[in-house]
Amino acid sequence: MRKMWKYSEHEILIPLFRRDRPECRIVEWLRTEGMKVKQGDPLLIIEADKATIELEAEVSGTLSQIFYSAGEWIEAPATVGIITINT
Repeated sequence: MRKMWKYSEHEILIPLFRRDRPECRIVEWLRTEGMKVKQGDPLLIIEADKATIELEAEVSGTLSQIFYSAGEWIEAPATVGIITINT
């Protein structure tokens, strides 16, 4: 009998740090599309309100999509990528 693989997707979300300043900038992606990541692995560095913050993977899986490049400004909260989870 063939094993059926099921996949689910987890959004990488940039949270809203301050209501009066929702803008933040992606400084650097620490992983690239297609890379395996484990829960707790650093994914990207963002700059928000003069603070530099490293965001970690909330789940283990494969970084399957990146929606914004380093250097881009976004308005939080925003989904910046997808981790595909093999279940």
